[in-house]
This record gives sequence, structure tokens and C-alpha cells, in this order.
Amino acid sequence: MITSDLYLVFPCTCTKGSLKDLSEWESFPQKRKGIQLSELAQDFRGEMKFQSKFEFDSTWSPLIERRNFGDIELVIKNDDRHNPEIIGSQAAFGIETHYAESDLSLFYVVVPNISALLTFILDQSSRREVTIRIGGEEIEVEKWLEKFGLHVTSKAYYCVCTSGLDANEARNIIASEAYYPESQMFINSKDVKQILDENIAQYTHYDCFASHCGTIYVMKEFAETYPCRLYSECLIMFILEIIILKISAIQLANKQVIEQIESYKNIGQKDMRDIFEQFSKSIHLWDTQHFRYFISQTLANRIEQSFGLNSFLEQYDRNRKLLEQLNGISSIIVDKRKSIMLSLLATMQLASISYSFWFYAPYIRDIPIPFSQWLSFALSSIIAGAMAYYFIFKKGK
Repeated sequence: MITSDLYLVFPCTCTKGSLKDLSEWESFPQKRKGIQLSELAQDFRGEMKFQSKFEFDSTWSPLIERRNFGDIELVIKNDDRHNPEIIGSQAAFGIETHYAESDLSLFYVVVPNISALLTFILDQSSRREVTIRIGGEEIEVEKWLEKFGLHVTSKAYYCVCTSGLDANEARNIIASEAYYPESQMFINSKDVKQILDENIAQYTHYDCFASHCGTIYVMKEFAETYPCRLYSECLIMFILEIIILKISAIQLANKQVIEQIESYKNIGQKDMRDIFEQFSKSIHLWDTQHFRYFISQTLANRIEQSFGLNSFLEQYDRNRKLLEQLNGISSIIVDKRKSIMLSLLATMQLASISYSFWFYAPYIRDIPIPFSQWLSFALSSIIAGAMAYYFIFKKGK
């Protein structure tokens, strides 16, 4: 019999003062009703902390904060697009990982010993309709997290850690679609087949397959209890954590760049500095030398390739360059307007001096004018004329 653990990872932005209501959530009486996974949540947090120190350099752990959301109950529905029906429920627990000094967070929904309805949860994730039950009422995870200041930015990534793999179900896991074993229709995608033909595992004790938004981690020695499986599972989960935080940082920066491009008239140097400063906070994630082991970095590189990290970077780079060009154009327009105003002032000054000389000349021609006043008039005329010439003829070209 195949046994699996499912991890859903929701990329989030985290507003200041988030999780201020977490203590209130933890005091809910229904938290413990029928679900007893809190100890497993502590085991997961502890193992992730250990992996961060063991696999990554010592500077990483202080940058990560992990908070326990306690036990939750997943509501599993079929994939009927018009009237989805509840077909089961699943005990799970929630963990938030926050990347310090930034707005980046990840929210984990962890389902140990998942039932046969695994692909239906993945199908809900594809539709961004993962639902939980709180106090007898259903609510989508994304809406629920808003209460704690966590704003989900994209559909969840997943990792299925399993003791085995059914060939037909594996295709649905990769595609994140509901699997009906009794159906006569099966996925026949060449792309899906290619993913399952390419084992990116770096050791012989497991197999690993990666799609654009998730991984299947087949453990050839699948321990009987969840805590005993955590050492192996948290290794892949820690690598995924780093990669998803990278992608989240890129997407957040790209979103801010696009917003600036759309508000073209309001582009300013401060806005650009704020965007680049926020993105620069994730620089610690990008140094490949932080991984202690070459094999870990190699596996991370393969998963990054499957997740399309470089395409996210390229998209951000294109938009960033466009924003810089627009900012340059905006600066030119501002400089042009300043030049026009200065040229007008210079012309007005020259005209005023010339008019004054023309108007008063008949009255003062018999009155001796000190040399200093003539010099002052001549210099003022020359300066005003030079300014008008520069801004009208030179600067205007």
C-alpha cells in the first residue's frame, strides 16, 4: 500500500504586524477537536531548523522565523466545475516561514499520511480553491490567511513525499489534476511523460521528479511514522523553501515594477530605489556558495530549472530595463520643462532691460550715468542674452 505526505507551500507577502491574531486562533476550542497534529508540527519546525544549519551556512538560520498555526482541517471536494461536492476531509497542520527584514513569507499546509484523495487536493490547489473548515464553517485558505496579514501571491507549490508511485496517478500528480482510477481517460501528455522519464535524484535512496510547480519525492526506505521520515523529507523541503523564496522575491519586485510602468507619469527615483532596495534584501538567497554540499546545490539547480526561475528573472529584467528607460524619458521631459521655464525667464529679463533702456533713454541722455551702472546694465544684458540663446537654440535641439 502506498503512503504519502503532502506539502502545499503558499507564497505570501507579509504586512507589518502580521500574525497579531495568531494567539487568538490558537485559543479556539475547535483547534484540537478531532485533530491531534501539533506535536508533529513542532517536529517539522525543529527538523527544518536543523536542515538550514546542516545544509546551508550559519548566516541563514537567523534570517528565518517559523511560526506554528496549529491544526487545521482540509475540506476535499471533487473537480465538478459547476457544483463541486465534498468527498472527504483531511487532518493537517499549518506553519509560516518568514524571511526576516523583508515582506516575504511562505505558508505550509502539511498533510501527513494523506488518504487516497491526494490528487483532488492538488486539483483544488490548481484552481486556488484549497478550503479548510473552521468552527464548522468552510473558508478558502487564501481568504483565511488575510486575517493574519498574509497575502497569497500565487497558487501553491507542492511536494509529494511517497513510498511508491502508481504510473497513471503519477501523471495526475505532475499535472495537479484529480485522478479517477475507474475512468477510461488518462493523461497522455508528452511533456508529463518527459518529466516522469527524467529522474533528477542525486542519490540512490530516492527518486525525484519536478514539474513547473511541484516535486514528487519517492523514498525507497519509507519509515513507518512521520517523525522518522522528517529527516529525509525536510532535506527536499528546505531546498524547495530557498527556491520558492527566490521566485517570490522576483515576482514581488516584478509586480512593483509593472505598477510603476502602468503609472508612467508618476515614476520617480525614490520609487525605483524602494523597489531595488526591497529586492536586494533577498540577495542572501542567490549566493550558490551558501550550500555546504555540491549535491544539494545540483539538486536545487535542477528544480529551479523545472520551476522556470530563469524565465521569471528574464521577465523581471525586461520590465526593469523598460522602467529605467521610461524613467530616463521622464527625466528628459522634466529637464525640458525646466529649460523652457528658464529660457522664458531669461527672455523676459532681457526684454525688461531692453524696454527700460528704450523707455528712459530720452529722459536721461543729458544726465551723466556712473560707469558702474553702465557696467551692471551691460553684464545683465549679456547674461540674459546668453541664457536665452542657450536655452532656446542650444538646449532646444
